Amino acid sequence: MQKIRICHSIIPISLFSLLIISLLLSTATAQTSNLYRNNTHSFSIIFPQGWIQRSGHHPNTVVISEDTKGAQITIQVFALPGAIGDMTLDQYPESKLKLMIHHTFQEIKNRIDRDAVLEKSGITYICNKKSIWMLTSHTREKSKVMTYAVWGNGKQYEILCSAPINRYGQYQNIFLNSVRTFLF
Repeated sequence: MQKIRICHSIIPISLFSLLIISLLLSTATAQTSNLYRNNTHSFSIIFPQGWIQRSGHHPNTVVISEDTKGAQITIQVFALPGAIGDMTLDQYPESKLKLMIHHTFQEIKNRIDRDAVLEKSGITYICNKKSIWMLTSHTREKSKVMTYAVWGNGKQYEILCSAPINRYGQYQNIFLNSVRTFLF
């Protein structure tokens, strides 16, 4: 009689465990179904569900993932010069990183869009490495771009998240969720 009670107790627990495991596996599959891996530059990222990936036209643009409403996430990779090739941004003080952001923004104004506006900028972490970010708006293109830059493997990885100005707010969390999955 005691054995029967134990079996009846174990069966619901086993079924519950199987249910939990299958839910976890289906969630993991859904999260990785738009996984992009690049062996040449040693990184991976999970793009938003349903977005389409294509190659970029610039030699440093590795991949562009886009939806049908004008939003996109672009990954660019640049080799770091020999003298700093083994460094990461973790080795720089905050004052130098802020200066780096300022110089990068000035390059955008000088080379791409003289009317660009730097809305926000800061320092964060990607893949446990210090990184810099900036949010810029571009009136001519009517877009906002959130740019992240992180160093590792002798490279600078840039993640550019852009959307039309009037819809950028709808994409902020979508962009952030993808950036959080970036591994190198």
